Amino acid sequence: LSAAAGIGVDDLRRLCLLRLSFVKGWGPDYPRKSIKETPCWIEIQLHRPLQLLDEVLQAMPNNDLRPGLSFFLP
Repeated sequence: LSAAAGIGVDDLRRLCLLRLSFVKGWGPDYPRKSIKETPCWIEIQLHRPLQLLDEVLQAMPNNDLRPGLSFFLP
């Protein structure tokens, strides 16, 4: 969103994702460093926050988006 703030759209999008593992043992103290390396995990996408984020981005002044263009929703 702002180079000065150091926050981008992808950073905000990641806040709308939940990853849940059904096994023990991932992180800095385990051989599996990421949840994606566990044998059983799911990802949950929170669509309403993504919609709200998209609306905020569309309403921002001086953006280079075309009207009706949506980053997150088909």
